[in-house]
Amino acid sequence: MAKKKSDHIHLFSQNHFDLDHVLDKGKCPIISLSLMNFVPSCQICNQRLKHTSLLGHDIKSWCKLSPTSLLYNFDQNVKIRVIPISHISPISYMKNSDNFRIIFDCQDIDYQHFVNIFKLEDRYNYHKIEALRILDLRQRYRPKAILSISKILHRSTLQISEDLFGAKFSKAHHRCFDKLKRDILHQNY
Repeated sequence: MAKKKSDHIHLFSQNHFDLDHVLDKGKCPIISLSLMNFVPSCQICNQRLKHTSLLGHDIKSWCKLSPTSLLYNFDQNVKIRVIPISHISPISYMKNSDNFRIIFDCQDIDYQHFVNIFKLEDRYNYHKIEALRILDLRQRYRPKAILSISKILHRSTLQISEDLFGAKFSKAHHRCFDKLKRDILHQNY
């Protein structure tokens, strides 16, 4: 069955991203049209946050940016953390959202440079409610409560934790804020 013109238009209207050059086309004209130099980018990043500078200073730093490189190790070298702005002990993180901010704790200076270029702290702080929701869940469902629930439901504590926090699901399905969720679940408060 042939697709109608309206079906074709509908398929393309669902894409909510631009294609952007990783390496600036002005400074790297030879690879400017290489398919490997294009990445999906949200319109805000492509129009407002875009830089014309190179992302790194040498081949080694560029390789740290590519998940296909053996040098890529963002997950181990960068931890996303929620820190208090004031020393108030919250009953609810979400209800006191103005008292917290998200930071990126980088062990590698190249990753700190990337975090700064992409303004990740600003962007994640816009969505910090996701992290604060997880902290509220952690506070509500401490290990003792999870153990009690597992006994009542006759399920493992690991399964109850997954049902509550969804860390494995998030990672397996490449969900938004997966790293944020995993880092927040493993951070000590």
